[in-house]
Amino acid sequence: MKSNNIGIKEIISIGIIGFVTFIFSLFTVKAYQVAQFARGSTWNTGGPGSFLPWPREPGHLMIITEMNPIDAFINQLIIETGLLAIISFLLWCIFLFSLYRVIKVYLDKSNDSKD
Repeated sequence: MKSNNIGIKEIISIGIIGFVTFIFSLFTVKAYQVAQFARGSTWNTGGPGSFLPWPREPGHLMIITEMNPIDAFINQLIIETGLLAIISFLLWCIFLFSLYRVIKVYLDKSNDSKD
């Protein structure tokens, strides 16, 4: 028999999923803004920018600088391919589906108690 109880674990897990999804979405937007200053494995301006731990733009000096290998990997294989946006979209889908399930259980429970 299926249980129609919404527990504290479900509410906490929805909160955590929502928080992670929101922060990851902010990271994605900032990373795409910083990626505008990148071309391949170089920064168009210097001093060097970075994607980790939080994306930061390079300086305003008109000089081409090399990216470190981690930033080059993130830029070429995660940002330029659109993988970062896809992951962000999937996180939102997971969050919204989880929220839908909890709301559905809550509404079913409230409808059962009215009968």
